[in-house]
Amino acid sequence: MNKKPFWNRMVDAYYKDEQSSAEELDKVCGLLAWLSVHADEDMPSEYRTKHFRNALDDAVDYLEKSGWYEFNKNKCLKESKNDNT
Repeated sequence: MNKKPFWNRMVDAYYKDEQSSAEELDKVCGLLAWLSVHADEDMPSEYRTKHFRNALDDAVDYLEKSGWYEFNKNKCLKESKNDNT
């Protein structure tokens, strides 16, 4: 995995004229986060298989380690700030 923070990779992609790739990566991470949250909420732990638990943990770990959660939080704050002006 690229050790560079998620936000830095997104900015690099944007300035390398790869804006659509950066937008697609953000979209995929958003969908993965949504899926992880809802799978965690909707599937009682006693019914989860080892494989399901491992996959869910891996997905959440990826989003945390990549910096996507922090990136998304900052993006949402910026968007809400722009909406209030």
